[in-house]
Amino acid sequence: MKKTTKILVAFILTLILFITNANVAFAVEIVSPGVKFDSPDFYDAATSTLDLSTYFDFEEFNNYMVEQLKTVNGTSSTLATINISQFNIPKSDAIKKALQEHIWYNSPELFRISSMGFGYSGNKYTSVQFYSYYTKEEYAEMHSQMVSEAEKLLSGIKDNQNLTDVEKALLLHDRLALHCEYDYDTYLYDYSNMPRSSYNAYGVFVLRDAVCMGYALAYDYLLEQVGIKNLYCSSDTLNHAWNIVYIDNTPYHVDVTWDDPVWDMYGRVSHENFLRSTQGIKDSGHTATDFFSFPANTTYDNYYWQNSETAFQLINNDIYYFSTSSKELCKLNNTITGEASVLKTVNDRWTTSGGFYSNSYTKLLSDNYYLYYNTKDTVYRYNPETDAEKIAFSPDVKSFGNYYWIYGMNYSDCKITCEVYSSPNYNADVKKSFVVTTDVHAPSEWITVTEPTMEEDGEKQQKCLNCSQIIGTETIPQILVSATENTETIIEDDIIFTGNSLCEDIETLVNFSDSVTYEISASLKTSTTEFLGTGSVISIYENGEKVSEYTVIVAGDLNGDSVCDVLDIASAELSVTNNRIPSADECYAANGTKKDIIDESSFQFVVNTALS
Repeated sequence: MKKTTKILVAFILTLILFITNANVAFAVEIVSPGVKFDSPDFYDAATSTLDLSTYFDFEEFNNYMVEQLKTVNGTSSTLATINISQFNIPKSDAIKKALQEHIWYNSPELFRISSMGFGYSGNKYTSVQFYSYYTKEEYAEMHSQMVSEAEKLLSGIKDNQNLTDVEKALLLHDRLALHCEYDYDTYLYDYSNMPRSSYNAYGVFVLRDAVCMGYALAYDYLLEQVGIKNLYCSSDTLNHAWNIVYIDNTPYHVDVTWDDPVWDMYGRVSHENFLRSTQGIKDSGHTATDFFSFPANTTYDNYYWQNSETAFQLINNDIYYFSTSSKELCKLNNTITGEASVLKTVNDRWTTSGGFYSNSYTKLLSDNYYLYYNTKDTVYRYNPETDAEKIAFSPDVKSFGNYYWIYGMNYSDCKITCEVYSSPNYNADVKKSFVVTTDVHAPSEWITVTEPTMEEDGEKQQKCLNCSQIIGTETIPQILVSATENTETIIEDDIIFTGNSLCEDIETLVNFSDSVTYEISASLKTSTTEFLGTGSVISIYENGEKVSEYTVIVAGDLNGDSVCDVLDIASAELSVTNNRIPSADECYAANGTKKDIIDESSFQFVVNTALS
């Protein structure tokens, strides 16, 4: 569908200013960016490919301009000035045009400037003079918001040395299409009042509403951040703008706007206009002649990603996608060849009263930890590391009517939103009425917040890895039994390990909480004594109910008489030679730990304990 940008009347103002006490005239030429591209030769390759990097450092220049735009006064009717003399930019018509284009169309962060000119002294440009769309205060806040939102889209991609430029360009293309929606409402019903923000990167990143110019500038900004060269491309005939993206120094067309079809369907991303030659992008509908036509490489004109109508997702440096044509959830093994592993097949049919739609409307989303995909009535959460999945959301589609299914799905800020409708033929009503949202969180490991004591319970919490919201709490029961000081006693789960022999009083081994009572089943009893040797059982009661049970293990004591002696050495030797089968308690006693076998090292432990 043809995209249209806002029409502004280009104007030229010429100001001649004479600097007091100077011998040379100082002049400014001011022009306005024609949002309607009524001068196609302005975007001609001969002008736009002039290499300004031989004259100044783009990054340094842009950073300087951003800081100046945050502090310099100026309005739509009050001229503002920024000194650029330190960059030593030569004065010429070709450089002026290239510099104008650089500021308007290849510096998305400089969106405050509405019309501008360049002051010069001699043969050098010394200042940028401009009128503003926004005040310095508005711009400072908007720029901060823009950068913050853009960083979310760059997460995991920026500075990632494991990704190729093709992969970075693909992932950013898809994230941008998911993040922003073409401002179709205003375009159709209130075009004359299209907001300025729809034409800049701020509108894309922060307001999530834009037209083609905004999409192209936002994609330009993202690509800049990952070091991928690109140019702003436009057509007066099409009233449209997109990008020329360089991969390994080879240029390709990328049109994110046309790959985000209207009306917007949540989760839908086309790839028909990604890394195309000029002939390839003309085949997709760019039939004009007044735009950059030098991309000739056809490598990606018919590539596997064109089989997907939803976004490619990145998790732990692996890329996943859903092939709409084959209805398969895949892990991409090789970006160049398209080799992939099939993880799931989704054969749902989106039925109607008289049949079904042949296309698949499964969408693929990610929260950076899990993948989410939908059938016609259910959203599943899939863990690519474990191949485990669970139902994340089952919206009540029947409440909308018969044959209403999930056609669109979006993830944002820990929420899944499903668009439920009776067909894939979307309109404004679908966007306003037929949506269902639920919270989804990526759970972290449980973390102990408060340690339990002998007097009180403790607490542990689980937080969302994305938003840090507490999504679960659990009580850690108070400590009912603890080891006494100055004893060789360790409590491990339901075992009390001790090195104390001939123990007749359990309270020499452990302390009990005041809230409990206990009973002891001794391992060995005589007419006068109960020995708390290996195998003794301590039962703990709270409010008359049994709440836990501990088994006593005495180091080296295999026979339960609470002392390690020659009898235990003999038992251990018989176990090593397989002449007797020891119990679990005997194995623990022969090792002083939860080891369930008696071997040569166990036998030596018993001998050493008996001799100590």
